[in-house]
Amino acid sequence: MAAVTPLSSTTRYPLSTLTKPADYPGVFLLELHSPPDNRLTEHFIKSSVIDPLLDIEREYRASLLGLLSPPPFETSSGWKTPLTPGQYALVTCGAQDKNRIYCNGLDLTEALALDHFFQHVLNPLYTKFLKFPIPTIAAINGHAFAGGFCLALAHDYRIMKDNEQKGRAMMAMNEVEFGAPVPMGLIAVIEAKFPTTKLVVKCLTEAHRFTAKESLELGIVDSLAPESEVVQRSLKLGLDKSIRATTGVYGIIKVSTTKEKTHTHN
Repeated sequence: MAAVTPLSSTTRYPLSTLTKPADYPGVFLLELHSPPDNRLTEHFIKSSVIDPLLDIEREYRASLLGLLSPPPFETSSGWKTPLTPGQYALVTCGAQDKNRIYCNGLDLTEALALDHFFQHVLNPLYTKFLKFPIPTIAAINGHAFAGGFCLALAHDYRIMKDNEQKGRAMMAMNEVEFGAPVPMGLIAVIEAKFPTTKLVVKCLTEAHRFTAKESLELGIVDSLAPESEVVQRSLKLGLDKSIRATTGVYGIIKVSTTKEKTHTHN
């Protein structure tokens, strides 16, 4: 493997932006901003989620192997290299200018029109997160519905914004309300991450809307934060957890914890 040049402090994709916050060495922030509500289309998934993940993984593996070149001066912008080779983590969030939507699910019209969408586009997205070799944190700074809820669940950790009144975030699988069956790939993610079968049934058959407080009480998210702090706290958690990636087996171990329930993704 040849030497790899690290990503610049800001890398722009068609519908997302990947940054390296200077105060959090080794932690990437992927901000999703596909207007109006981060619908999971084939273009969005491939160009602006999967492509950044591949770029992150390339840098991580180069760092782990000691093959990461020193960052060029003009692209460093104060970002510090990881404290230890391979010490990386990833945080994702919705558009921070509004903090209204994390991800509002699929573009159902497109998804149903493409025969290959679920097997070759959506399921590989969830699989990528479930197997990703570094810790992942979803900074849920807005609503997460249906496929977007599953995207958050596919991360290792979740921090949700806690606004009790205006601007509060909720999460739900609402397919039963608009007459769409829930694909097996989504069910597999829910079963892998929900604490009980009873809660899975409530989620899928009742389209129950989980508030931030309820999500924390049920163990669906790991902590809550005010809207103004949800991303920063997620970055801090990423920094705290990033040490787990330094031995190169983090992704392998976490796959073993969900493989029986996520076999439909293979």
